[in-house]
Amino acid sequence: MKRRETLKYLGLSMGSVLTMPVWAAQWRANDLTANALQMSLENENLLAEIVETTIPTTDTAGAKSLGIHQFIQKIVIDCLDKPSREMFKQGLGMIDEQMKKNYGKSFVECSAQQRLEALQKLEADKGNELSKFYGLVKELTIQGYLSSEYVMVNHYGYKMIPNKFEPCAAVNN
Repeated sequence: MKRRETLKYLGLSMGSVLTMPVWAAQWRANDLTANALQMSLENENLLAEIVETTIPTTDTAGAKSLGIHQFIQKIVIDCLDKPSREMFKQGLGMIDEQMKKNYGKSFVECSAQQRLEALQKLEADKGNELSKFYGLVKELTIQGYLSSEYVMVNHYGYKMIPNKFEPCAAVNN
């Protein structure tokens, strides 16, 4: 390699190292977290309770304790377009409004039985926007739960490395 080429590559390397802090400053913590949907704390708690009602804690861990609501937020941010993300946020508000209309309380304040009844009614009522929203949430809840580390390790017996390598093993004839 010639000296000029070496100096050129060295200069490019140093330039990229020096501009790295500028790139990092543009990335804010909020941009990298799951709450980039800019959901209020109430809506995040609402999503957590919907997820927990779908897969409640019993003798096994529930969806809320595994953080499935954060998984759903991340999937919505990364995989849905902007109108779908807005529809998702509106769906959370619509569920809460319907609960206030039917039970006089928000979803979070209702009992577990009332939550379950409301979600079962939503699931049975096909065709409206609210049932489509809950169908999406339920699908993502199941997907997140079944692919969580807890379920994979404790119920499916998943091992990261299934067999150990034995280079000098005896071979039976």
